[in-house]
Amino acid sequence: MRTFLKNSLAVALAVGLLCLWAGGLQAQNTAFYDQPEAMYRDAFELYAKAKYASARKQFIRVSQKLANRTAPEDDYYRTESAFYAAVCGARLYHRNAQVDLQRFIEAYPMSDHIQQAWRELGDYLYHYKQYAEAYAAYAHVAVDELTPEEQDAFRFHAGYAAFSVKRYDEAKLNFAPLIESTGKYRIVAGYYHAYILYMEGKYQSALNEFAKIQDDPTFKTLVPFYVQQIYYMQGRYKDVVDMAETLMATASSKRQPEVARLVGESYYQLGDYDRALPYMQFYFDRSAQRPDKDGDYILGYIYYKRQVYDTASHYFLRVLSVDKDSELAQSAYYHLGYCYVQRGQKKFAMDAFRDAARLKFNPVVQEDAMYHYAQLSYELGLAPYKESVTVFTDFLEAYPQSAYSRKIYEYMLSAYSRNRHYAEALAAIEKLQPLSYELKQVKQNLLFNRGMEAFRSRKYPLADTSFVMAARELPDNALAARAMFWAGESAWQLDEADTALERYEAFAARPEAASTPEYAMVYYNLGYLYMDRVRYEQALSQWERFFAVCRAADTAYLTDAYLRAGDCEFMLRHFDKAEAYYAKVIAKGREPLDYAYYQRALCAGAQGRYQEKVDGLLGLIENYPRTAYMSMAINELAATYLVLEQNDKALMYYRQLYEGYPRQALARVALLKIGM
Repeated sequence: MRTFLKNSLAVALAVGLLCLWAGGLQAQNTAFYDQPEAMYRDAFELYAKAKYASARKQFIRVSQKLANRTAPEDDYYRTESAFYAAVCGARLYHRNAQVDLQRFIEAYPMSDHIQQAWRELGDYLYHYKQYAEAYAAYAHVAVDELTPEEQDAFRFHAGYAAFSVKRYDEAKLNFAPLIESTGKYRIVAGYYHAYILYMEGKYQSALNEFAKIQDDPTFKTLVPFYVQQIYYMQGRYKDVVDMAETLMATASSKRQPEVARLVGESYYQLGDYDRALPYMQFYFDRSAQRPDKDGDYILGYIYYKRQVYDTASHYFLRVLSVDKDSELAQSAYYHLGYCYVQRGQKKFAMDAFRDAARLKFNPVVQEDAMYHYAQLSYELGLAPYKESVTVFTDFLEAYPQSAYSRKIYEYMLSAYSRNRHYAEALAAIEKLQPLSYELKQVKQNLLFNRGMEAFRSRKYPLADTSFVMAARELPDNALAARAMFWAGESAWQLDEADTALERYEAFAARPEAASTPEYAMVYYNLGYLYMDRVRYEQALSQWERFFAVCRAADTAYLTDAYLRAGDCEFMLRHFDKAEAYYAKVIAKGREPLDYAYYQRALCAGAQGRYQEKVDGLLGLIENYPRTAYMSMAINELAATYLVLEQNDKALMYYRQLYEGYPRQALARVALLKIGM
């Protein structure tokens, strides 16, 4: 029993000692693992195994343990824990990881981990597509300090971030080593590098780069669309349309409208408007966004070339609804004007051409538009005369060497002529040298009309010059003959009788003269000129020609011509012939009848028919008491009574003459007769 108890006590003691040892040992272990150094090592092991959530918690605990400790060795663990806790948060994409990393960077700028902190911050921001911020973070990283594996990932991320903020040169610097490598980023970096070259307008280089990745499964369906766009930008429109069928078949419904537009615009550039139309219309019908003004213009132009002018006008007006001051707007105005012309809306066309001419982007379009504006302004006659002429002069000042200059001068000429501005019209026609036969006719008409206007205004020197020039312009036509007649008229008014005679005779000698309205009058005038020179027989010859061709409308001149012919016969002492002419005037009852009665009475007396002379003179005195020939008639009556030996009557009429007209020379004759 004692032995048993002894043994039992020994066992119990042994168990108790074991428990005490074990408890002491446990207490020692717990104290050890609760130290920051051990906690940090545990955390780092978790971090190394990519157990970032657990590692982050442990690193945070280390930081908390060290919160109130100030030993120098604690700074190391404090810095390390802050860094790795932030990195773990970033790799777990915690929302506050950015703040943690930024705090670390601010708190420990001299840390050995500063480069990695910036890289981890960049990767975190990159993950959340905050590329501008990521680009800024990556800028602090020295790529050469990274491992080869890290370098590839970093270069791609940094390159893409730079690409996203349009820092293309920096992006290309990052992508370049990847393209030359065999790593996983080679193809995708090649794509973005090609895309950057495309965006920079380096189309051939971009095309070469796209060719390197065109067979890659990821990009083989995408690359052809860029290739098509590059062909378009290079002006390789035939290559664009050659890809049309394939791309339209493989493109998504979202991408199809853009493909259709490129094809349509390429056909447009090739001048194949019939093939361009369905593609452009597809783009307009299917595009998710309203087509831009360039698209509106192209579709409008296609309809314009296909002569569908109402639809073309619609699209040109769409362009002008958003843009009124550009080269595109100028062209839209210009073609809109043509559409309006074809639709018969010339007033609208004139306004459209005016707007196109107002813009100076394309000088060729501006010149053509200004011409059509001037043309329609003239045709429609809507602008006042001065404004219309100003349009012409403005055009000629702006485009003195224009192919349209001749036509503009013709319009000016017509406008001036229509408004009787002959001087301006003649100045305009001189700009059209050499003159066609038709323009010489116009010039001749202008000169003739200017002469007539000047003659009516009694500006005889100008009239004379104008008629002479008109006669010389086209010397063999009827108007030249008429001009020669009126040149004679002008010379006569200028008291240049010899010149007038010469010109009248030249007119009369022309075969065209007989068809002119002046034909009879030339003989009338020549009769006077010869009569003034006391060449009565030649004067009579002209009067006789006048009588032969005189028209009914010339009755007043006919009466006067009868009188002058009678006077010529009288002066030639052909009293019977003279009496016949005076009798014709009396028979017609045309003034001046008193002169005809007086001259006929003289003719009767000259032929010895004294009583008939007396009767004629008495009739004149009785019927024309206010005649200018009264004193002469009384004198002739008195003289005739002397011949008839009726002295009492002769004396009575001499006294009447002396008393009635005492201041006339005939009164002195009468006084002598009375004294005798």
